[in-house]
Amino acid sequence: MFELPKYKQDFFYLKVRTLPTNFFITLTDYKHEVIIYRSTGHVSENRKKKTKMTPFTINAMIYDIIAKIKELRIKYMIAHINTKVNKNVRNVFRTIGRAVKLNLVKAEYSKPIPHHFGTRKPKPRRL
Repeated sequence: MFELPKYKQDFFYLKVRTLPTNFFITLTDYKHEVIIYRSTGHVSENRKKKTKMTPFTINAMIYDIIAKIKELRIKYMIAHINTKVNKNVRNVFRTIGRAVKLNLVKAEYSKPIPHHFGTRKPKPRRL
């Protein structure tokens, strides 16, 4: 077990969000002020969903984030995942974990819910 820092300034947030046609990663400080923000639209030359959601473009996007983590010498990170966990999300954390020595303090997970509260409930059975 490692010692948690006494000051919250040492914590940084890595926010991951997926939309049907794009993938976003944001690195923020403890006040949630954006340090660096990348999406697959930044690194992809094509605007098609098929090319933007490939592991190649997601890895190209992660390299900028890793460079900023090394520059700031970040040690403690909180992951905030605002999507379903799939192979792309796991690939992001695997790549960052291999490149930089970090202590992942906490993983916050918030699955997006639809604005109409999901599917309609079945009608009650008549007797």
